[in-house]
Amino acid sequence: LELAIYGDASHFPAYASHLTEMAAGDQRIRFAGVYARDQVSAIFSNVDLVVVPSTWYENSPNVILEAFAHKVPVIASNLGAFPELVIPGISGALFEPNDAAHLAVILQQFLDEPGRVNQLRQSIPAVKSLAQEIDEIVDLYSDALKR
Repeated sequence: LELAIYGDASHFPAYASHLTEMAAGDQRIRFAGVYARDQVSAIFSNVDLVVVPSTWYENSPNVILEAFAHKVPVIASNLGAFPELVIPGISGALFEPNDAAHLAVILQQFLDEPGRVNQLRQSIPAVKSLAQEIDEIVDLYSDALKR
């Protein structure tokens, strides 16, 4: 098991420092920092799972959609819009926010069942393109105007 943590640590320096202290000496944990837009596919090609441990409500985080576009299952907090995107057993798993023990149980299940990641990869639904999303919204408004 290896953990790569991506993100800009400068937004919450005290929290980032706390994470760095907690991870000290553990060679399996790497703080990867910020990545450029053109690196997204390369990063996802080397990832088995994405964990999104948010503690606040988010409406549709791009990281989940990017993971799905690359057929990478997601383990996310059961919070906000995450349960609408991540369907347990289909595209990933959900855990209770701030519950590290629950997350650990889910991660252990993936370690115990190595074929599970590939099974989920095959069942992740296609992600709509921006053009498809806009077309659907335009169609909805057009239908509403016709009525």
